[in-house]
Amino acid sequence: MNQPRKQMLDILEEVNYEYAEPVLVKCLGVHNEEGWIEYNLANCYTEFDIIRVVEGAVQGRPGSTEDGHSTDSTLDRIRNFPDPDNKIELITQDRFFKSLEEQKQTFLDLANEGEWLFIIDCDEFYLEGEVNRVRKAIRNRPTASEIIPTFLHFYRDFQHLKAPEPEWQPQHQRIIRYQPGLRYHTHPVATDAKGRCTYFDSSYQTKRYTMPELYIYHYGHAKGKEFHRMKQEFYKSELDKFVLADGTSASDKFDDKFVEFMEYAEKSDTILEFNGEHPKAIQPHSLYTEREEFYCDKSFKNWKDNFVYAAEQLPTIALFMMGPWKKTNPFFNVLN
Repeated sequence: MNQPRKQMLDILEEVNYEYAEPVLVKCLGVHNEEGWIEYNLANCYTEFDIIRVVEGAVQGRPGSTEDGHSTDSTLDRIRNFPDPDNKIELITQDRFFKSLEEQKQTFLDLANEGEWLFIIDCDEFYLEGEVNRVRKAIRNRPTASEIIPTFLHFYRDFQHLKAPEPEWQPQHQRIIRYQPGLRYHTHPVATDAKGRCTYFDSSYQTKRYTMPELYIYHYGHAKGKEFHRMKQEFYKSELDKFVLADGTSASDKFDDKFVEFMEYAEKSDTILEFNGEHPKAIQPHSLYTEREEFYCDKSFKNWKDNFVYAAEQLPTIALFMMGPWKKTNPFFNVLN
């Protein structure tokens, strides 16, 4: 069946679709997030219906207790965070997760039909109002399976971005509609009860949507060198299992990014100046007003005028990054 015809049938299906108000769930995995957890819990608190927090470490992660917990005050900060609407659900266990897949699977195992899962790391934020904009979009297309945001990767400080490149636009599903039987066989993307990849399978392409200027504000590369040393040590073992077409592994690509960051080896044309608005929840952070000294005597292009991926182009570009699926010519929709 050709893709435009499939899209038409999807829309006809929506006419008879039994409408249910979507339940929007923030799914937040945390470990040693002192200094970040309060800001993230506050981010769009009023817009989410449920906030599920899974605390704990994957086996091999540095800085963990013997039973897999954070060694800082993360747990206490979650338990003491003001929660007037009783939205926060804390999930933790006295053992290590065997893998990232097992940790992320917790969110799927706890989910219910009608829920939309916003998979979020503690250094990832949405602009206020955007979660409600997604809610409206879901109401308009209730049979959608996924909403695809665009990453803004802040680099070294909150005033600079890494210009989008394929390796900087990860294959992660971030906003997905729960359905029974979803599983993470590789943690960024889920398969359905029939074993179909909900990211790449052709049957899902007309149900995946992008939204103009729906951004994830990712501050991980503004955390400094010590954080990157820890992250590189942990992710190397996780990424070694993903072998690329050229014989290298995803770990090798991660090593390249690590060396670039630690040695200030980025090319100036890969950095963009950011003069836009940040989420209000992150603005009280101590890093918000700091500026990277290495950039002080340099001039960069403005992010808004030089962002490589236009919102309507992003999903196709992201999809074409993985070899076997270059044969696929997916049909995408744009929601406002």
